[in-house]
Amino acid sequence: MNIKYELALGDDIGAAVEILITCWNNDYAHFIPKNYLRYDEKIKEIKEWINGKYNNDKRIILLAKLKNELIGFIGTSFAELYDSNNGIEINYGPSLFHVGS
Repeated sequence: MNIKYELALGDDIGAAVEILITCWNNDYAHFIPKNYLRYDEKIKEIKEWINGKYNNDKRIILLAKLKNELIGFIGTSFAELYDSNNGIEINYGPSLFHVGS
């Protein structure tokens, strides 16, 4: 399996949110109502997170693609220096469709 990763730009955030909502609807179907996560609210939340300036973070969304099909995403930022000189934090996600080998 050859998964490629790329930086999310503009409209890619919407596709990532669709994956997030689909994963929640599938994984938590017995616990959470189907419309619990709202597309417009999650778009706003992720954009606010990306543009947030907490500790001068550089925040990005990375897309996971298999054969040019978006299968997942993750939100990351560089760790604070007191945590690690070269660390990366997972802040958002991950959300990943179940993919066979």
